[in-house]
Amino acid sequence: MHLTSTLFAIAALLQSSSAYPSNSDWVTEHVKRYDGFSDNLAVCLGSYQAPGPNDSRGPCPGLNTLANHGLINRDGKNLNSTEIKLAIPRGFGIAEVAIEVALHNWEVVCEYIKGTTCGTAANDGTFILTNLTYSKTA
Repeated sequence: MHLTSTLFAIAALLQSSSAYPSNSDWVTEHVKRYDGFSDNLAVCLGSYQAPGPNDSRGPCPGLNTLANHGLINRDGKNLNSTEIKLAIPRGFGIAEVAIEVALHNWEVVCEYIKGTTCGTAANDGTFILTNLTYSKTA
């Protein structure tokens, strides 16, 4: 009985060692999530400025934070997906691929919920943060 459990333990150890190879075999370098920005968050994000009475803010705390720190238009108006794609890696360190997926999903969900585009009346690809707010009128 003792021999069986010993052999079982050795077999399990061999299996786990092949499932978890040494890090040095496959990790060659550390890749930063963003480049070209200071490691100091105060420099990276910019100074906080509370929204004013004519500024637009929506239900997304992430976009509101980017506006409050000046990474997108501080007034929260005339935003486009290109500006957001540039601001999110700098503000949050998220990869650009994830941003593409999130923006596409946002546009689909926003249009589904509102029944119309969430863009501005000019339909020039821009939007205002308050356009993201859903209000049930029925």
